[in-house]
Amino acid sequence: MKKAFIYLRKLGTLLCFIIFGFGSLAISVTVLPCLWLFFRNATQRRLLFTRIVRLSWCFFRKIMEALWLIKIQISPKDILTLSSATSTIVVANHTSLIDVIILVSLTKDATCITKGRLFQNPLIRYILANAFIGNDGDPIELINHATTALKSGYNLIIFPVGTRSQGEAMLRRGTAYIAMESLCDILVLRIDADPPHLRKGKGWRDAGEKRVVYNINIKAVLRAQKIVESEKSRNINARIITRRIKETLDSI
Repeated sequence: MKKAFIYLRKLGTLLCFIIFGFGSLAISVTVLPCLWLFFRNATQRRLLFTRIVRLSWCFFRKIMEALWLIKIQISPKDILTLSSATSTIVVANHTSLIDVIILVSLTKDATCITKGRLFQNPLIRYILANAFIGNDGDPIELINHATTALKSGYNLIIFPVGTRSQGEAMLRRGTAYIAMESLCDILVLRIDADPPHLRKGKGWRDAGEKRVVYNINIKAVLRAQKIVESEKSRNINARIITRRIKETLDSI
């Protein structure tokens, strides 16, 4: 019985991978051309597409929940905070492949900094190119692009550890430089998956033996305007912000 259940979990996870991949392609080849046809304003077109992506990923998340693959535990207060946030940097640890899907589905007008190599994936490349920000370009351009998105009202999701591994990892300072440039609030959020699920180097076979519970908790909101001190150098301010984020993420 246990082996049969594990097999069904793997089959369900594979099905979700297929739905996500070809669903993303379908959105790209149907929704995007319509938006280009009816909305000439690039800013308005990108915002509408971002909202459509959020709705589709919310639907996909519910499919995973309906198949008993995952369960999302988050307080009503934190749901309200994410769904009503504006021009906020959402920082989270990176536990699994679907962290970004979960957070985008919960967060209002969310864009995300993602790995540049993912933009080469034929199934999701158009969604990423029209809704997200790649991290493989010039660092200054990345900071400027992220700052522009924040000042336009988007919420920016960042995984500063940049890995789905379970070991200790250093936080990258890019988040701090974006916070210094934009002076936007930093919402620090922790994700805990029990048991570990879809980790780095794993695929659909990493379905686990039981339903995975994702506990999502907002740990704190850091005010960049109050942290940044003009008399200190950018590097020192970046170290201070990064340390504050790490301390908040690691707090119980």
